[in-house]
Amino acid sequence: MIIPDNVAWQKAYDRISPYFNVYNADQAVADSIRDVQTSLAIISDLVYRQEVEDPAAFPKLMSTTGSEIFDVPALFAGTTRIKASNGWIYAAPRVNYDNTETWNKEIEVEGETQTGRTPGAGTTINVRSVDSDNPFADVISEMRYIEVSSTSPSRQPGVTISIPDVLSGQYDIYASFVPANVLDATAVNDSTRVSFTISYMGANGRNTTSRFTNSDFITRPTQMTLIKVAEGFSFPVSNYYDRLWWMDETHSSLDQTVTTTVYVTTNVSNTEFNRGVMTRRFRLDRIIFVPVKNLAD
Repeated sequence: MIIPDNVAWQKAYDRISPYFNVYNADQAVADSIRDVQTSLAIISDLVYRQEVEDPAAFPKLMSTTGSEIFDVPALFAGTTRIKASNGWIYAAPRVNYDNTETWNKEIEVEGETQTGRTPGAGTTINVRSVDSDNPFADVISEMRYIEVSSTSPSRQPGVTISIPDVLSGQYDIYASFVPANVLDATAVNDSTRVSFTISYMGANGRNTTSRFTNSDFITRPTQMTLIKVAEGFSFPVSNYYDRLWWMDETHSSLDQTVTTTVYVTTNVSNTEFNRGVMTRRFRLDRIIFVPVKNLAD
């Protein structure tokens, strides 16, 4: 176990706590939640089952909470190894976490996940899957996706995807789309333009939305399409629930409400649609939130 000294703990706390800012009408409650979540973030990945005598000998380590560490020497840098009764203590003057490997990981939400998925007005959603011998099997996450289409030619179909455990920090946001020819080799002209609306809780506790449109947000009919929706998008408060139920007297998670969503919809003009330039249909694989690594961390 890596055990930070008091100075190391305080430095880690000061560095990590801004990512767990929450809104609550009672500021004392908000401060308490931030304190618990920050403390858990610090200690979660300090314990390892292997006996680490030489950190450089390990290409990677897995903590007891399941985080994979790929730069093991950096994690143990500056520590002092001390024999304990049932293992080893590494006294640490600094918590050398790679944020994106431990407490600030990438968030991926599969389109086919029904929980937190809401169809837009006049929208039909069908879950599709591919076999292992499909040419796109290796690049479609979990080999499944959703096909989102309109019930009426005049409608722009869309779907809302809930994004859990977003921290109060910056993210690069992506959306991955499956090509039309994934199940039909003849569908080589089926593409569409899409737009995105991100909804999230503001610093005042009220819902806030940001819309992202771009003429280049176009899906490709014969290749996977990865669209970068936003770069360095900042969320003022976190919506992080991992182990937060420990704070509830009944240990209930029923009142946990995800406040961050991404709405994906087609953005095709009537002229484009009527001329067959673009369809009003898309195939969504997943939404990805990649945390922006703070170099100061």
